[in-house]
Amino acid sequence: MKNDIYLMATIPQWTIFLGIISFFWGVIEKKIKYAKIGNYLFIATTIIAVASLLFGNFGEIKTPTDTGAIMKLLCLGNILLGVFASSNLWVQMKKNKNNKWLSFATFIVAISIFMMYYNVLQGAFEK
Repeated sequence: MKNDIYLMATIPQWTIFLGIISFFWGVIEKKIKYAKIGNYLFIATTIIAVASLLFGNFGEIKTPTDTGAIMKLLCLGNILLGVFASSNLWVQMKKNKNNKWLSFATFIVAISIFMMYYNVLQGAFEK
């Protein structure tokens, strides 16, 4: 089970990391193309999270602090990130500019999900 959790945490973590870099660069430098790439990477992470929820082996969850329970919560957080990213992408395509508040919310959710994956990989939730 530990290898399954490691794989389900590493791939989304790196995808979110690349998305954060691209998204941050695109918003700060006002290059919408890079911000869109970041949003696409966040949406790809959402697809990975849905696949993990459907087909992932989280093991037997006994308490709310088990790693499997935390991973399920992270998958739901990734789905929330995908909702923010897709709505931000929609605004960017419609108005051809970046919505600052929605971009900020997307960035904050992405950073928090990334840090939660980091804690899972460091074993912060293990007994």
